[in-house]
Amino acid sequence: MPRLSLEELEAIITSRYKQAGVKVDHEAVFLMTYLARGLPYYAHLCGRYAGLVAVRNNRKRVRVQDVIDGFGEALSEVDQSITEAYLSAVVSQRGEETLYEPVLLACALADTDKLGQFQQAAVAKPLARLVNRTPPYTAATFAFHMNEFCDEKRGNILDRDGPARNIRYRFADALMQPYVIITALKENRLSIETLKKFIPRRQLGFDDV
Repeated sequence: MPRLSLEELEAIITSRYKQAGVKVDHEAVFLMTYLARGLPYYAHLCGRYAGLVAVRNNRKRVRVQDVIDGFGEALSEVDQSITEAYLSAVVSQRGEETLYEPVLLACALADTDKLGQFQQAAVAKPLARLVNRTPPYTAATFAFHMNEFCDEKRGNILDRDGPARNIRYRFADALMQPYVIITALKENRLSIETLKKFIPRRQLGFDDV
């Protein structure tokens, strides 16, 4: 099913805050709607725990930092199967440093269509921003990892469809995409400053975060 727009997700969050007598900074609500990736479940989840953080700090206005501070509790509510599938996809059997984690994060940050599908070429740009390397990794470098993500040994975390010249990928469970991004933010593997680079400039209001 098509995902909700940023405007629709913003309406969900702001309407709930209004009912609770809580206000929210524009930058904070934009961050929550962007991270939800079109899924109302994550809009509710981030909104709830960001609001709780603000209230615990004796404020009735939600700020960007409240959203960030609420990630830990928000992720603890996600179904355990999502956490297990994520770890199955990125953890190396031998514990050595691998590209699985950054490649999966790049997949989560890649430009998608309304159905959440993306092409392999769309992963190259986010990966280059996540991994500071000269020369940057090419599609041929991480093609192996993306194929692994479509295999049972990596939990089939990605689905693959289409002819050889136009293969499109998507997360097998739509809830996984936001989980990957929020987990990276929570663990400081992705900063807000880096995240901003993936947001189209036409989406106003986030530049001041």
